[in-house]
Amino acid sequence: MRRYYDTKEGIEEMLESLESFNQLVRIREMAGRNSEELHDFYLLGRFLAHTSGHIIKWYPDYFPPERYKDVPPVLTVSEFEALVNQFGVNKNMIRRTHELHLPAIPPAHMIDPISKKCWTIETCHDATPIEKDDSIGLDEYVGKTIGEVKEILTSSREKLYEFYPLMIFNHELVDFAPDDAGSPLNQYGTRPRYEMTDDYIVRMGDIINVRIIQFFHKDTLEIFQGNESDKLVDSYADNIRFICESAGFTEVNVAFTPIPTYLIHHGDHFSHFITHVQMYFRTQARQGSFGVILLENTMVCLDLTATRVTCHQLIDDVGLLVDDSADANICFISHGVMEAFFKRITSLPRQASREGLPDGD
Repeated sequence: MRRYYDTKEGIEEMLESLESFNQLVRIREMAGRNSEELHDFYLLGRFLAHTSGHIIKWYPDYFPPERYKDVPPVLTVSEFEALVNQFGVNKNMIRRTHELHLPAIPPAHMIDPISKKCWTIETCHDATPIEKDDSIGLDEYVGKTIGEVKEILTSSREKLYEFYPLMIFNHELVDFAPDDAGSPLNQYGTRPRYEMTDDYIVRMGDIINVRIIQFFHKDTLEIFQGNESDKLVDSYADNIRFICESAGFTEVNVAFTPIPTYLIHHGDHFSHFITHVQMYFRTQARQGSFGVILLENTMVCLDLTATRVTCHQLIDDVGLLVDDSADANICFISHGVMEAFFKRITSLPRQASREGLPDGD
C-alpha cells in the first residue's frame, strides 16, 4: 500500500501551504534515501516529484495555474501525458532549472533578501537559489558555543546556512615551522580536532566555513547579480592596487575597462589566450600606465603594451624560464615580477609629451 506522500490525494493536501510543501520535499527525499519505491507526480504545473525522491523545478512552466486554471495541482504521469497531447506541449523543451543539491523551493520562513517579500505557495516557483561558500568570523559570538552560533545563523530569514563538517580556524594558530616530515605544523591555523564539537566555546579570532543559499525573485536576482559583480570588480581592483603599491608604485588608480581591441586581434597565439580573460583593468600610477589582465583561473598578467618594457626582460630579471614563443607584451605576475617591472619602468628615460620632442625633463 502506498504511503500518503506517494499518492495524488496525499500530495495535494501537502500543497496547501509552502510550509507543508517543504515538509513534502523532506519526506520524499528521506524516502528516496531509504530506497522506498516512489512514483512520479507533476505538481502545480511547474514541479516534478521524481521517483528518486527529489522535487525538481522545470522550465518553461508546462501547465502554470495562472493560464490553466482547470488543471489539477497534482497530475499522475498518464494525466500529464494526456494534457501534453491535448495542448501540444513540446516536452523536449522542458529542462531542469536548478542543481539537485540545491533546494527547489525556499523554506517557508525565508524572504527575498532584496524585496523583503515572504515566499508563499503561489510565488515559490519564482525563487532562484544562489549559493556561495563563505568564511564567517565569529568574534561577535565570543563566549557562546558553536551549537548556539548555529542556532542563531539558521534563524536568519534571508540566508540558509549549511555547515560543513566542523573545522575551526584562527590566524593566531598559524605555524609554518616544519614538522618531522618538513611540512608546516599548522599552515591554515586549524584548531585541534578534539575541540571541534558543538560544545566548543568560541574564542576571539575563530572562523568557520559555511555554505550560504539565498532565494531571489527574477527581478531582484538581476539587482543582486549586478551588486555582486560590482563588489567583485572592486575587490579585484583593491587587490591589484595593493600588489602595485607593494612593488613600489605610487598614486595608483585602477579602472575596470573593456578588453582592448589590440589584444583581441593580436593573432592566433594570443587569440586563444584571450578567450580565458575574465576581466581587464587599466592601471595608472605616477610611474606609468599599464594593463592588468585577470584570467578565468584567477591567474593575473601584465599587459606591457606601450610601456617600453617586455615580458622577456622581466622574466630575465627574476631568473625564471620563459617559452620563446610567449608574447613579448604579456607577462604572468609571479613572484618578483611586479618589483622587476617597477625597477624597469622607473629607470626608463621619460617619454616626450609630443611626437618629435627628445626624451628628457
